[in-house]
Amino acid sequence: GNFMVNTDRLCLGCMNDNGGEKVCPICGYDSSEDNNTAQLAVGTWLNANRYLLGRAIDENGEGVTYIGWDNDANAVVNIKEYFPEGIAVRSDDRLTVTPAEDRALAFNRGLEAFTELSKTLERLPESTSILRVVDSFEANGTAYSVVSTVSGTTLKAFLIKNGGVLKWEQVKPLFMPLIATVAELNEAGIVHRGISPDNIIVGRDGRLRLTGFCIKDVR
Repeated sequence: GNFMVNTDRLCLGCMNDNGGEKVCPICGYDSSEDNNTAQLAVGTWLNANRYLLGRAIDENGEGVTYIGWDNDANAVVNIKEYFPEGIAVRSDDRLTVTPAEDRALAFNRGLEAFTELSKTLERLPESTSILRVVDSFEANGTAYSVVSTVSGTTLKAFLIKNGGVLKWEQVKPLFMPLIATVAELNEAGIVHRGISPDNIIVGRDGRLRLTGFCIKDVR
């Protein structure tokens, strides 16, 4: 319902309520740390104060992924920002993104592809075995994609824990929905191009979910 979480108590490193401690007892994040200046500042609010942004957790040629808090859903999310390496520049306000000199064409083409991919993923049915895109929007001269999180581990870590080998009997019930999902994605015109044990999450609920979608230019 309308119960509001006191966001001042959230650790901007892991988005757990740690009572506002300076150094988080859960993940060790020091609240005086910030993202680097080419990234959004820790504590930035996005989309009419719906999303509180935490630390940057991943960066690739396509952009930056931050841990975030969805104030409407009271949930931890990952927020992907389109910020292509070498093509985008961050302004001094730490918010606004502009194309690098002479790179406007490449920047805009990527932006369009990024938005298109987010919208397509957002439209997929609930049953699809992916980390859900719950929202996408444009702001600050760029675009954002908000992805749900699930507690679990990567397939890679799961395999290591199980001695690197899983029997087909174990794997089959896990993989069948995933295989159906890949077919579904291909029908929607999405080719992942990077499926690997790093990009598959084994949820605590026993479901596999595909993650790590990227626009073509990045792959």
